[in-house]
Amino acid sequence: MAVAQVILKLGEVLQPLAGATAERREQILEKGRLVRIASGKPLFQEGECDSDTVYLVKGSIDTFSAGHRLKRLDAGTPAAAWPLPDDQPRKVTARATTDVGLLLIPRALLAPLFDDDGGDGDDSDE
Repeated sequence: MAVAQVILKLGEVLQPLAGATAERREQILEKGRLVRIASGKPLFQEGECDSDTVYLVKGSIDTFSAGHRLKRLDAGTPAAAWPLPDDQPRKVTARATTDVGLLLIPRALLAPLFDDDGGDGDDSDE
């Protein structure tokens, strides 16, 4: 169960997961998966639709829009604690500049954590 332990440890620093209760974080992360992408390969393409939120946990990537490089992101930096651009359809292409490790989490599980109400998933005003 080494992979599961790694994923749980990542949840302590990745946002907005770090702000969730330990129990909720574990519920979400048990659905996550780690994947490796070789240097030079795309993580996702501009215009694609998918169901995962993507975190960079190892290596470096570049993002592109309309074929123009926008920026580089390195794992372990404060910016990498947040998901990669997550708009659907994807507004950017992300390409590995080194061998990378990604944590993929179903987007629907993270949506309540991005709410202003503290992430309990209850949108009522009562």
